[in-house]
Amino acid sequence: MRSPKRCIAALILTSSLCTSASAVSKPPITLTISGPQTIAAGEKVVIQSALKNELKLELEVVWGEVYIIQIHDKNGKELRHKPGLWGAGGSSSITGIKPGETFRELVSLDGYDLSVPGKYAVLVKRPLHIVGNSQRATESSILESNEITITVLPRKQDGLQ
Repeated sequence: MRSPKRCIAALILTSSLCTSASAVSKPPITLTISGPQTIAAGEKVVIQSALKNELKLELEVVWGEVYIIQIHDKNGKELRHKPGLWGAGGSSSITGIKPGETFRELVSLDGYDLSVPGKYAVLVKRPLHIVGNSQRATESSILESNEITITVLPRKQDGLQ
């Protein structure tokens, strides 16, 4: 027969292993971005956003919804959005993402001044609204992407090498 102390110790160890395993598991919805690693100063930049649904239910996603874009230089200073370009144009529609599917969308960085050579860290946040089928209750959250680095090189002068 085992002593109560051994049973409690085994329970604590099992509990901590389960907690550790669940802390490492993949989140059910992920937002990943990718884009060019190097650009010329002032060049237009478009990155790709991929929203993956690992839930057991379909997600309703608003296509064309505003992304929260954060760009920082090598010193951690955040680039500000250029005046007059915020929320420029575009329409939106609702798209369903079935379990296991990935929704891809292009995101333009035109509203940011990437004319100064250097390294820039780019991170994207996206509002997500999960609509439940039974009571049509909505749960909202903000998904945060991975961070990518874009190196901006000096623009070559015309006719010069």
